[in-house]
Parts: sequence; C-alpha cells; structure tokens
Amino acid sequence: MSKSMTIWINRLCIFWLTAIVGIYAAYWTDWIPYWEAGAYAGTVLIASGLAFLAQGLDKLQARGFRRRIPEIWLHLLELIGGWPGANFGQQLFRHKTFKPAYRRMFVGAIIIHITLLCLCLFYFGTTTPETAP
Repeated sequence: MSKSMTIWINRLCIFWLTAIVGIYAAYWTDWIPYWEAGAYAGTVLIASGLAFLAQGLDKLQARGFRRRIPEIWLHLLELIGGWPGANFGQQLFRHKTFKPAYRRMFVGAIIIHITLLCLCLFYFGTTTPETAP
C-alpha cells in the first residue's frame, strides 16, 4: 500500500476514534438521548480494542511459529467497527502491512462499515414528529 494511502487511513482512524469517544461521552452525559448512539460507540471502542490486541497476538504467534488467528476473524473484527484499532495495531506491531490481499480486504471492510453506517442513519434515522396545525 502506498505511503499516502497509509497516511490517509491513519488520519481517518484518528478522526473516527475521536468522533466515537465524543459520541460516547455525549451519550453518557445525556447530550445525545438515543441509546443507539451509545451502543454503536461502545461497540466500536470494544471492537477496536479487541482488534488491536488481536493484531498484537497474531504477530506474537507468528514470531513463535505457533497457531495463528485466522484472517477471517481479524476481518470480522474490522467489519463490526474495530478497523481503527486494527490499523493502529498493524502499524505498531508492523503486522500485515505488506500483504496486499489482506490490505485490500482491510480497506474493503472500512468502506463496507462506513457505507452500512450511512445507510442505517439514512433509513433508520429519527425524525421529529410533525406538529398539528
């Protein structure tokens, strides 16, 4: 993956995690009254933490020539919202950064996740009730 693409993904991850922490804080302080926002933010934070740890564990397993974490599990964690943590884990542990097939699936998981989120917001977004005249 090119250096500019890596920088772009790193910036997107920083933005996304900052927004998620803000949403989670706003939910817990009752600025955002919708439980879905808190559930989504919590899911992304937990999945990111697990994906980060999974990248580190998989790298440790690879160095010791032990049984590895299947890539499908890594991609599943990325797809449910753990892609920021997975990206930072890949960068920190220097794991799966030069495998083109994995990186393509990683970028695909990011695109699918954001697309599904946008579709959910569009179709299931809350609307204000119309006032009677």
